[in-house]
Parts: sequence; C-alpha cells; structure tokens
Amino acid sequence: MSHVAKEIGSIAKPDEIRFTDADSIWLSHSQGRRTCYIGIVQYRPYNRPVRYRQLFAKFEALMRHYSGRPHWAKAHSCSPTELSQLYPHWNDFLATRQRFDPDEVFVNPYVARHLLGRIGDGVDTRVFKSRL
Repeated sequence: MSHVAKEIGSIAKPDEIRFTDADSIWLSHSQGRRTCYIGIVQYRPYNRPVRYRQLFAKFEALMRHYSGRPHWAKAHSCSPTELSQLYPHWNDFLATRQRFDPDEVFVNPYVARHLLGRIGDGVDTRVFKSRL
C-alpha cells in the first residue's frame, strides 16, 4: 500500500484514509472485498477559485489503475457502464430503483446523469461545477 500512498501524496493530501472489511451492501465501496478508502479534499482558501479539475483527474486515473470504486453519489467521471463494472450489484440496484420508484420521484439531474446515463432534456453532461 505504501506505493499507492506515495503516488497520492504527490498529487494531493488525503483528507481521510480508512480500512473496511468486505460487506454485502450493493453500492458500498467494500461490497465483496476488503477496501482501503481514500478521500481527498480540494480546499478553497478565502473562498478563492481553485483549479481542482487537474487534481481530481490525476486522482481518478490513479484510482482506476488500482480498480478503485468512486463514491457513486459524489463528483466523478465514470459512466453508468463503468460503474456497473466496478459495482457487482449495480444493475440489481437500478432494477430495484425502477421497481420502487417507477415515476422517478427520487430522480434528480445528478441521478439521471450519473446513475441512469441520461443527457439532454435538462440533464447536461458536466461532471464538475461549470464555473472553474
């Protein structure tokens, strides 16, 4: 694990590192495997603009190399197809979501874009905030 920590340290200071045992929760990072969770934060000192896209892109590339699973409900650039490959029960979750919310009461633009793979008609393709 030290080589991963060294690579991460070269691009960002982790905000959180924790280890978890495998679990059976469908959309958990640890579903079916023991996991080291690494979270990073890009600070905005004095509310000034910070160029975070390059940092996040490098971090994502590193995590992809190690088969990391992004938090599905946070900013990331994975498509639903890629998420379905990383999360073994992804399609089970989507089927359950459709079964219990056929009218999409709980579908917002983020869910439509990142979980359901929709674009257009009020759902754009952006991953990060558009202002930076």
